[in-house]
Amino acid sequence: MECDGLRSKTVSCYDGISSLLADGGDRMTSQEIQILADRWAEPTGVPFLEEIHAKIALEGLEPTRYYRFLYHLSKAMQPQVIVELGTYAGHSSAHLALGCPAARVYTVDPTPVQVELDKVLKMCPNLKWIAERSEHVGREFKRTIDLLFMDSSHSAEQCRLEYQLFRPKMTPGGIIVVDDLWYGTVSEFWREVPEEKLVIDVVHPNSGFGIILLK
Repeated sequence: MECDGLRSKTVSCYDGISSLLADGGDRMTSQEIQILADRWAEPTGVPFLEEIHAKIALEGLEPTRYYRFLYHLSKAMQPQVIVELGTYAGHSSAHLALGCPAARVYTVDPTPVQVELDKVLKMCPNLKWIAERSEHVGREFKRTIDLLFMDSSHSAEQCRLEYQLFRPKMTPGGIIVVDDLWYGTVSEFWREVPEEKLVIDVVHPNSGFGIILLK
């Protein structure tokens, strides 16, 4: 079954979990987020994304659980606009973009791993790379954002600045995802967030992974 619109229609029809999700409303609940988080080990079914996971395994690295969570979150929400702050190799960008091919996805980073990102850009026609610092983009970005993924500098100061710049651009019922809560001084910023939030460390053990649910 195809999902249409943002949130309330899409999450309830996302395959196999409709009976567990709260019905009604125009925003995801903490229960719905936890259900998606518990699916971190479930393959995406997208060959390019599973190749990324296979490569990580061959390199002897710990599986990046939050990649698949981001895919499931994007697929469940069916957002129109996604913004990622901090691209690195573009792997999380790919999971967000291919989770919802109809979305317009912007990934922001002046210095990504270009060789890897180029591969991702070829596979994700709905993904645009912006080669600027997040604060510059935050001041100029004009579109309303449904899903924001913060994963740039691991400092409370940078997180506060990004939150200040991008929060007013978020749609009601949107979601902000914050990676690496326990790195650097990010936890200081996290404690200050006044809105409903939850930690789902299962998708990024030892590093911390947070969700801000906007009204």
